[in-house]
Amino acid sequence: MCGACGTQALGDWARPLTAEVAARSAVATAVTRLAGRRAGRIAVRPGGWSVLGVTGALAVCDTLTELVARVRADTGRPAGSEAAPGPDAASGRLTLPGPDHRRGVVVALTPDRTAGTEGPDVTPLRTGPTEARTADTSTPGTADTWTVRTEAEARAALKALADGPHAARHYLAGLTGVTAPWGAPAVPLCSHGAPDSAADLVVWVEWARQEGRFDDSALTVRVPLTADAGLDVEVRAGWVVRAVPRHAPL
Repeated sequence: MCGACGTQALGDWARPLTAEVAARSAVATAVTRLAGRRAGRIAVRPGGWSVLGVTGALAVCDTLTELVARVRADTGRPAGSEAAPGPDAASGRLTLPGPDHRRGVVVALTPDRTAGTEGPDVTPLRTGPTEARTADTSTPGTADTWTVRTEAEARAALKALADGPHAARHYLAGLTGVTAPWGAPAVPLCSHGAPDSAADLVVWVEWARQEGRFDDSALTVRVPLTADAGLDVEVRAGWVVRAVPRHAPL
């Protein structure tokens, strides 16, 4: 870790997107473009980046979350000062991930929890199939279910999907029963469909997430990776709960 990360900068949701040197270079350009001159000098290294800060301090960052956290700590900019990338942003393309073998999960808030599937707060975790037909997923299909009793447990389930051991095996396919704003249907962020803007879009999402802009809301964005494939990203309650490749025309 680079040492600048907060409690929501520990995940590695963007790792498949930065597997290639060209992709990491595009991310470095996008971070510099977003942060301005106080970003310091960002260099690509095997598996990540190094950041030479304006004070001369050198930091090594292995993930996008670490890189953004380090640069944000250097800039000292007020929260909310960076707008979403416009159509002219073109820092470069990202790596197209391979097949995603994780299963979708529907987190269902059921105050009177009965026998059956239970959430990640219960050991051992037990899951079963259900039809995921919720307002915030556009592709109905078979998914596992985690049942929770409170909104606090639902938040814990989202954190487990984003930043816990379950992240390697599952992603959020739907959320039901939550009345808080972060449980509402996710608001789509319009992207411009240009693969050359992928790095700018991903960097902005992570930057804004770490600022806390999505702590009480939900957002989806389609990151263009090629002419016919993209990444379906959902940020909910401050966590990236879904980052799934989709092969379909953008």
